[in-house]
Amino acid sequence: SVVMKILLRTAALLILAGAAAGLWILLHPSPEKIIRKTLNEAAQCIAFKTGQGDLSRLASAQKLGDFFAQDGKAILDAPVHGKHELEGRDEIREAAVAASRFIGNVRIELVGFNIVLAKDRASARVELTARFNLGDGELNVQELRLQMVQTNRTGLISRAETVKVLR
Repeated sequence: SVVMKILLRTAALLILAGAAAGLWILLHPSPEKIIRKTLNEAAQCIAFKTGQGDLSRLASAQKLGDFFAQDGKAILDAPVHGKHELEGRDEIREAAVAASRFIGNVRIELVGFNIVLAKDRASARVELTARFNLGDGELNVQELRLQMVQTNRTGLISRAETVKVLR
């Protein structure tokens, strides 16, 4: 019947529109989603497993530099190790490689993302919490503040710093 044909065509059209919308979302993720994905990938570069080979650790640590802008800056203020300022992608990469030689098992989870995009959407301020375990069973928590810049379809960290929290 004519009514049934119209219903079938309408249903097919709705299914096609839904599939197209899903494909659009898959191919064009939001800037916030891209930032979360980028930062989680960066965190995994310094998450090491017991028994992980030296070359694998080295390659992973070196990759961390790729997540920073060429003139990126990292300011780390660790309670035991003091304050360190790293200038430029190469220095950040070298510090990650050096740390990989001395750190054992490390698990990292990034949570509590607060992402504020600039009006031009070319940069973003990100605040988050890093929860990590250095293999000693103790959970460590560190607040981080980052500035990111948009490049092509990904973002690069232009500034990263630890944040002291009152306890």
